[in-house]
Amino acid sequence: MRNKNLLLPILVLLIVLIIWFNQNLFRTHRSEALLEIRFINMPDDYVVTDIEPSEIYLSIEGRGIDILRFKRSNYYLRIDMNQLRIGTNELNITQQNLHLEEPQYRANLNFYLNQTVTLDIDRSVAANVPVTLRYMTLDDELAFNRRNAQPEPGKVEIVGPGNVVSRTLSVTTVPISTSDVIDDDHVHAELEIPDGILGIRPDMVRVILESPEILTRTLPLIRINYPPERIAMIIPQTVTVKVEGFAEDVQRLRPAMISANITIPDGYEPDFAQIEIRLPDNMTLIEHTPQRVQVFYHE
Repeated sequence: MRNKNLLLPILVLLIVLIIWFNQNLFRTHRSEALLEIRFINMPDDYVVTDIEPSEIYLSIEGRGIDILRFKRSNYYLRIDMNQLRIGTNELNITQQNLHLEEPQYRANLNFYLNQTVTLDIDRSVAANVPVTLRYMTLDDELAFNRRNAQPEPGKVEIVGPGNVVSRTLSVTTVPISTSDVIDDDHVHAELEIPDGILGIRPDMVRVILESPEILTRTLPLIRINYPPERIAMIIPQTVTVKVEGFAEDVQRLRPAMISANITIPDGYEPDFAQIEIRLPDNMTLIEHTPQRVQVFYHE
């Protein structure tokens, strides 16, 4: 009895499915398909800069099953560029522009396409433009400028519509960082393609870094700081400091940028104290004279 009770709903479901398939697959329907646009007989120096409308739809009429099969086939819209000119062109697109890899669909389906399309064409040109470096941060820019970073090659060839190429004065690298430096002398940087440009040759440059000039400098009479509430006097009261660093940084160095200090822990009164030197970043202390001072405390 239970099996008979299950059989009836299954039979009803099968009938519903048969009716649905008949209505959707074997009856006549109308549908649309977005067409891929392909240009044929394109002159080597032509480039399409704009097309309106940007999307073209094909109306299809036929059995649902044939429409489904058609949409899974290879089809596209062909526009013959042989008769078009530089500038703005208006052309009428019909089903005659439809290309079917499987022509049998023309017998089973009706296609409807009648649309005016505006096509802007420019002449493709090439030009050499300089490469501009971009940096991840301001610190990166300062570091690369310090080493006179230069792109190699310094110019690249861009290709694109004439009106776009004429307005493109340079191309830029993607932002580069000191963390990208290879073997301490170069960086590989990709180029960003400007809007409207079709290609760049080459699409990557090598950023060459000069070996930094290292300079050594001696700065005398750097005043030594000490806590006056505990210490009455120190001898001597100045220190001579010898530093090393990038030439540009060392040349800008001033005595006020160097800190010389002595610190003595509470409850401890040694006769001599070591001098501690603090320098700006990217600077190396070679030596300082004297190394320590004599300390005199308040009575």
